[in-house]
Amino acid sequence: INTYDWLPLTQLTGTSPYQFFGSKIEMSSDGNCVAISSTRGYSSSTPRYAGWTVYDDTSKPYVNVYDWDSSSGSYLKRGSTIYSSSSDNDTLFGLQTALSDDKNSICIFTPYNHNNGFIDNGLLELYTYTGNDWVKLGIGASGYGSSNYLGFNASATGDLTKIVCS
Repeated sequence: INTYDWLPLTQLTGTSPYQFFGSKIEMSSDGNCVAISSTRGYSSSTPRYAGWTVYDDTSKPYVNVYDWDSSSGSYLKRGSTIYSSSSDNDTLFGLQTALSDDKNSICIFTPYNHNNGFIDNGLLELYTYTGNDWVKLGIGASGYGSSNYLGFNASATGDLTKIVCS
């Protein structure tokens, strides 16, 4: 393949240079839908992860889903932005994502989430698109015990009925 034959279709950007927009990119098999996470939103200047530079950015981590619009030649955002439900901004919300084959459901993983009295036990949340917006289904699933980091690595079937994560 001649590298000069590759041309960008469009450009998507985040809302802040320190949000790490594109930390995870999940594309449908036909290329007509893409989910992009922006995992980092720091509320302090204390380094939490070895080797990562910390910025003082108080905005929340998020995931956006985009659909390809052939008439405009660009990806258009579908529904509202999906924000982390955590009050802590450095949970790595969206470090892993899984988009369903029908493009109407997404599983979002947050390995450094704190819940059920544990620290960094992780969280798996499932969202579905209702035709107007993204709606969270249920309360999600948490890792058991501190430092479990549920969702640091993850994979799912196309219909999201089977999900494996560690």
